[in-house]
This record gives sequence, structure tokens and C-alpha cells, in this order.
Amino acid sequence: MGTDIDLFVEYDNCEGEPFSGPSRISSLTCGSFELPRDFPFAAIAGIRYSSPKPVVPPRGIPSFLSHETSRSYYQFIVEDSEAPLPLLTDDRYILRSEAAEQVAEGDSHYPPQSPDPPQLVSEPVFGVGWLGSAEFARALAATDIESGPIAPQFAALGAAVAILAERFGADRVRVVFWFG
Repeated sequence: MGTDIDLFVEYDNCEGEPFSGPSRISSLTCGSFELPRDFPFAAIAGIRYSSPKPVVPPRGIPSFLSHETSRSYYQFIVEDSEAPLPLLTDDRYILRSEAAEQVAEGDSHYPPQSPDPPQLVSEPVFGVGWLGSAEFARALAATDIESGPIAPQFAALGAAVAILAERFGADRVRVVFWFG
């Protein structure tokens, strides 16, 4: 039993301010990692368990995302009157009226710097956040101490984040996640 997690490892291998534009950000994968559902994720995001406390409380989605993360987190908005039937069966698309309703209810949001009218809306998810590479390492260590050895998938993910941080710099690697 557990909660599905979408998790992306992003890195910025360009000069200048890290994560300062979408074209600078790459994702380690073309999709989210397949992670076990039965894990103590409190140290990473404060979800499901009261102890340990999260390393960093969820701070929402970053302003700029890799293309892969953005494609998974946001849905494309189509006008109610222009939606062909095939689009309505694809969960990457949503009618403008449904998007507006989800935003009004607080379940979703438009991206920062959205045009008017917005073209994207977030999926209705919770526990949205991100951790830098050092924060992610601390979260995995706290999880390991609290409940015994972490699942091998998380250990492999931690190793990949550490390798990217060594190559590009700790401030240029992050883990973006949400639950749904």
C-alpha cells in the first residue's frame, strides 16, 4: 500500500545561474522513475508519516523545468468548442472549462509566467516539491536510519544524483517530485 510518486532528476550543465531557463535544464530520463509505493517518504517530502520530518518542506514546483518534467506535470488546455474526440481520451489534454474549475477549487495551478489565456495547467496532485542534490542525500540517509535499509531503487537514484552532482556541481542537480 502506498502513494504513487512522480520523480525526475534534473540537471543544468550550462554556464551561469543554475536552473535559470527551461532550455538549460535536462532530465536524467524521458519519464518518471518507477519507484516502490511502500516507502517512508517523510524525510523527502513530509508525506504519509509524521517522523522523520522532511529535510525541506514541500516548496512547490520550480519556475523552470526540463521538457520531460514539464510534459508530465502539466496538461495541455484545449478550448471546449475545439476539442476533437481523440484528444479527450488522452490524459495529457484537458478542456479549458475543466482546467478553470480545478484551478478555482485549488486542485491545480497555471504555470508561472503563463500567457493569457493559459495553455497549460498542472495535474491535480499533492506534495509537490524539489530537493537539491545534498538535500536529497540527507533525505535518503534519514529514511535509511528511520526504517532500515532503503529500497534498492532509491539507493540507485541516490547514486545517480551523486554522480551528476560531482560532474556538474551540487547546485546544478535537483530532484523534482509530486504525489498522485
